[in-house]
Amino acid sequence: MNYIQTLAEADALEARAQELRATAQATKQISASKDKTLRGWLGLQFESSSGLTEEFANFARDYKKFLSRLEGFELVRFLRGHFYISAFLKNTATGKLAYISSSDVRYFRDEW
Repeated sequence: MNYIQTLAEADALEARAQELRATAQATKQISASKDKTLRGWLGLQFESSSGLTEEFANFARDYKKFLSRLEGFELVRFLRGHFYISAFLKNTATGKLAYISSSDVRYFRDEW
């Protein structure tokens, strides 16, 4: 095998590795959406974009569902921002409000 053939093979292997990484990421995202505890989203590297990605839209939807199921709290307001979320929760026993917000999920992995 000569130098050019070796480079071509290396390029093909790198392209295949990128395809496999993308498939693994998509598979993790699908399984994360089925996890009612949000643990499935841990460790996910969110795709960066200047607009809303399907991945972040799914995460925000799941996060909203998670918050709305918290026992003893009522979800008063939920905002999906540009790769961050914020919400107001009302304690049903005391009537007090709590505000939560996340960092940018693209750069602060698992800090949501």
